[in-house]
Amino acid sequence: MVRRAELFLISVLISLVTLAGSLPAGPTLPSGEPVPRYELRLEVQFDPSGPRFTGHERLEYVNGEGAALSELYLRLYPNSGLTYGAGALGLAEVKVDGTPVEPLLQSGGAIALIPLREPLPAGGELVLELDFAGIVPQNFASWNGSSYGIYDYSGGVLKLANWFPILAAYDEAGWHLDPFYNWGDAVYSETANFEVSITAPAEQVVVASGTELEQTPNGDGTVTHHYTAELMRDFFVAMSPSFRRLTTQIGATQVNSYYLEGDAYGGQSALEIAAQAVDLFNRRFGLYPFPEVDLLETPLPWAGGVEYPGVVLISDKLYGPEDYMARQELQFAMIVSHEVSHQWWYSLVGNDVIREPWLDEALATYSSGIYAQELLGPAAYQALRSDWEANWRRARAQASAPITAPLEQFYNNSIYYGIVYCGGALFYDELRATLGDETFFAGLQAYFARFEYGVAKTEALLAIFEEVAGQELDELYDRWLFAPVGSAHGGAG
Repeated sequence: MVRRAELFLISVLISLVTLAGSLPAGPTLPSGEPVPRYELRLEVQFDPSGPRFTGHERLEYVNGEGAALSELYLRLYPNSGLTYGAGALGLAEVKVDGTPVEPLLQSGGAIALIPLREPLPAGGELVLELDFAGIVPQNFASWNGSSYGIYDYSGGVLKLANWFPILAAYDEAGWHLDPFYNWGDAVYSETANFEVSITAPAEQVVVASGTELEQTPNGDGTVTHHYTAELMRDFFVAMSPSFRRLTTQIGATQVNSYYLEGDAYGGQSALEIAAQAVDLFNRRFGLYPFPEVDLLETPLPWAGGVEYPGVVLISDKLYGPEDYMARQELQFAMIVSHEVSHQWWYSLVGNDVIREPWLDEALATYSSGIYAQELLGPAAYQALRSDWEANWRRARAQASAPITAPLEQFYNNSIYYGIVYCGGALFYDELRATLGDETFFAGLQAYFARFEYGVAKTEALLAIFEEVAGQELDELYDRWLFAPVGSAHGGAG
């Protein structure tokens, strides 16, 4: 299988024609730091052997790292195995400022070192261009328990998570080239600007990050969809001829619910929950700045939902007729509101999901609790909180990693969920009770305002709450966040 994949990649890459173009100057971060700009072209083909794709990437990069760089690193996540299965992503015709370079592949092809002929000084600019091609597993997620189903073709739905080579994150610790784990999230990426064209068969309904500007019929049975996405961390693409759409408007944001044919009731339920969540989180955290957010029903055998900038994936197992969904009303609402809240905690306020995964997951879990409290009532919140406590206790009996531990210290998704998601939510529950609603939400709003589009760290979050509260919270922090959870000092009993 690997050899056939390699032969396919070689054959299509040889035939690719390098595409050129330039992008107008785009926005920077609020701090004035420049952001990378990707111009991506994706062409998707379907044939009896399954879907495949080719593309071209033009990356405009300004070195805002404060130090000279002798190389760049790209992550090629589909070569990581595990949740990507036998998927593949290959490179060809790599050029830096028009000069061909030879990338050095590492970690089984999941990392590409791009050498620079001369160190790029702080503030220096370059243009990286390359061709790429990919293979997507078919029905992989349905039989492999390590897959979320995010890079997969199943049930007539093609999902392309991490389909293009993306810059590795860089900070004061250097380049982040962490291994891929069998639990948690894998992609730590920084805010960028995207201009993307996606060519696919005309019958395919395309859903993607950002905003679709126009569609261009090509006269050969395909349509090219043109997207823009400014100040986003990633760019997700999915498509299916079976997608149907419902939509509503919340303030300046259009909320879209894409559901599979026959699941209109679930599609309407998802739309209503997501719209309520956007409205609530706008008021409680800060305004969602993008013109739309998309919910997408899709096969996700091993996850209830997965988040991407501007796109929320919800498992098709949660959709069904009215009587079926009535039996799981709270679960459905919690999953949808959790994933929608990730548009604030992960997409807008970023964090290192490998070293500090609790920063987005604990807060997203507690955000679903805020939804339960304010829209479903005290009984729903108490039921949810009891579930957090049960999962927290089970995980504490199996592992001692604290809530703030890096991903590598957890053994599986169950322990990771119990400690990071549920334990983290219980921490926020006590923090809110300690500070009171006014101070607690003022702290969240200050956190959002300070790190929107940036990358936050644990120390900064905790300092903001102390700053807003005007008091030291070390005892609460130490007891919940840093003590080994198996100890008598580790959070609630």
